[in-house]
Amino acid sequence: MKTWITRLACVLPLLLAATWCRALELPAAAQMAAALQMAAQSITVVEPHESIIRNGKVSKETLVTYRGWPAPAVFDRFLGKDWRKAGAEVELRALDGYVSRIPVERFSEFKAYLVYERVGKDSFSVSNLAQNQQQVPLGPYYLVWDNQGNEKLLAKGAGAWPYQVNVVLLSEQKKQALLPTAMPAGHWSK
Repeated sequence: MKTWITRLACVLPLLLAATWCRALELPAAAQMAAALQMAAQSITVVEPHESIIRNGKVSKETLVTYRGWPAPAVFDRFLGKDWRKAGAEVELRALDGYVSRIPVERFSEFKAYLVYERVGKDSFSVSNLAQNQQQVPLGPYYLVWDNQGNEKLLAKGAGAWPYQVNVVLLSEQKKQALLPTAMPAGHWSK
């Protein structure tokens, strides 16, 4: 009996996690188009990594056209319709292990696209002016926001523009769960 309880105690957290956290490695662009039954779209954005944004104002604007799909369509297909549940977050994981968590409500408020190509360029990359980095690879996927003419999005700059995204999942954990226990409770509200 004790062995059975011990085994259940080890497996139960994994089973519970699987019910609310379906991690998915994203397919290549050709397979993505087939899975979505949708052709990729072009979206032109103010590229925050290549623009100069100070104090929430754009002083040098670089427009870039990307090709990809509306993020909600990708999430509907691979995470199921439940990803829109209030209070949850879409977690995007990059090849290097970087994790970006974005509240689902943001995808209702603003248009986002999961893109795989920079139109008219041989390489799918950006030069990150703020970090003095040249030709930073963006693939396999890059989350971009339709920020043209949207002062609120432009003011946020490159925040919530994760690149090298290869995995998406729905998370009900909060950003606070990532903080060390000594971190002040109001840290994320600033």
